[in-house]
Amino acid sequence: KDGYMYYDAQTNDARLTMAIIRTAAQYGATITNYTEVTSFITEQGKISGANIHDRIGNQQLAVHARHIVNATGIFSEEVEALTGTESLVRIEPSKGVHLVLSREDLKLGDAAIVLPETEDKRILFIVPWESRAIFGTTDTGTGDLDHPTASKEDIAYLLKYLNRYLSLKLTEENIISTYAGYRPLVSPRKPGRSTAKVSRTHAVLQSPSGLVTIVGGKLTTYRRMAQDTLDVLNRRDGSPVLHPTQSLPLQGSAGWPVMQRELEKKGAALGLSPQTLSHLGRNYGAEAMTILDLVSDNQSLAQLLIDDLPYIRAEVLYACRQEMAMTPYDILARRTSITLEDRQRGLGVVDEVATLMAKELQWSPEQQKSMVDAFRSVMEGQIAAEKIEVG
Repeated sequence: KDGYMYYDAQTNDARLTMAIIRTAAQYGATITNYTEVTSFITEQGKISGANIHDRIGNQQLAVHARHIVNATGIFSEEVEALTGTESLVRIEPSKGVHLVLSREDLKLGDAAIVLPETEDKRILFIVPWESRAIFGTTDTGTGDLDHPTASKEDIAYLLKYLNRYLSLKLTEENIISTYAGYRPLVSPRKPGRSTAKVSRTHAVLQSPSGLVTIVGGKLTTYRRMAQDTLDVLNRRDGSPVLHPTQSLPLQGSAGWPVMQRELEKKGAALGLSPQTLSHLGRNYGAEAMTILDLVSDNQSLAQLLIDDLPYIRAEVLYACRQEMAMTPYDILARRTSITLEDRQRGLGVVDEVATLMAKELQWSPEQQKSMVDAFRSVMEGQIAAEKIEVG
């Protein structure tokens, strides 16, 4: 049998997103979370702003802007509908599901594996990821866009091919966790096409209302998508089309080779394990030094959150102070990958995380309990959808 090797790159999507957001803030952007557009403000037939609902403070705000960009992925059509004009394109969400497994069960080292084509013409990947391995993905139709979950059928589909090609006998009990999401595929308004055949490219669209929508695309082309969108705005303004951020280092990356040596030296002196230091460097870059400063001030923050994972308690405070984390779910699922890497999905550590957050964010006991209950409800709902027993 023949085989081949090729080389690719890997990123942590949550950490990359946070690095981009913080870099933008460093250059003057105002960043908010838990805020949603409820309607647009229109002047002389063109949108000139948006009405915003602050879901944490339960306030209504009005924001005015020269240009408004709709970069909401699978929700692009829904947002464009708020302008009162007909949508220029149809978004056809396609669900992708991954299984998170232990590297030991797959006998996987540091190399990824590409599995041959399936009956429905998909190629599946097994990829080392953080402390675990990821296997996927599927390409199925739409569902609940607000709560994508892996169904029993999705899991059975993936396990069938995994066991077939690797000569394994893995079952649902071997699955650490699953995750699902929707690709915002761009589709012409012709029904009945397979999502596997819908375009993965992106498009920048200008509505008669003045709204600019960027749709389609994928994470690997995010900078080109942003560049194409800003090019449209520059042409609107009659400004030169420039790309000043093309070689701009993201926050945490500048001077990294030097800072990496400093991180290892200081971290070792604080008693942190090589695994934790590697994790901090890989996911925070030079910003990891701020986390070590927290440990220097309070040695208890060096403690692991979960015994077999490299995350430490200081990361909880860092996320609250530097990354706008507002809930335990923010910490466990959106700033770290604990809900994916932990066999208990974060349910065993949520009380500890909430206690750290409560002190930092000055929650009342009632607020803390409400936050913990909300996290448990979300995770238990996901587990029920998969019908996987969590030990």
